[in-house]
Amino acid sequence: MVNLRQENIAYKQKNQELIDKLRNYDAMSQEYENLSKLLKIKKISNTTFVFAKTSAREPCEWYRWLIIDKGEDNGLYNELSVVMFNKDNDTLCAVGKIIETYKTSSKVMLVTNSFYTLPVEIKNKGVNCLAKGFDSNLLKITYIPQGADIKCGDEVVVSELSSAFQRGMRVGVIKDVTDEKSTCSQTATAEVSFGSNNLYNAIILVPKVDGK
Repeated sequence: MVNLRQENIAYKQKNQELIDKLRNYDAMSQEYENLSKLLKIKKISNTTFVFAKTSAREPCEWYRWLIIDKGEDNGLYNELSVVMFNKDNDTLCAVGKIIETYKTSSKVMLVTNSFYTLPVEIKNKGVNCLAKGFDSNLLKITYIPQGADIKCGDEVVVSELSSAFQRGMRVGVIKDVTDEKSTCSQTATAEVSFGSNNLYNAIILVPKVDGK
């Protein structure tokens, strides 16, 4: 009985090892698929991509910042833009920017951080405005001209006024529009294009220097 019990424990341990290996394989397969799709996207001019993984996120500051596993050793520095690949629509979407850089890691401020403001526009509407973080999965869209044809479902993208991201990059989708007649502008809320549970793989946009 003792021998059978020990053998059973050994089999369970071996089974768990195989399950862990399978999970790692599945994760690597998914990452390879995402990167393969990304290579088919029109490349941002004069920019190289550095791929990183999220290594830490504080639950109490879930929508404020995260830590990635690439840093100075990988050519990263402060103020670099961070994006992610949205596999649902095969596009890149704005995530945030690096605010602290260490030897092998970096801290990223998310666009959903209340200290983050990003110039945006409503896609195909010719309306320029600003997106401000809410410390949640929502953004506050401000300075929308009164009378502009904005409605739920409209897509919010990076505007040409942004020096960080490529114009037209996805930011979010309008979820609610205010109806204030006493002001000269409207406000709206938009849900960000990246889901909170999808921030595992990050892509850092590094400008090329001297054509290199």
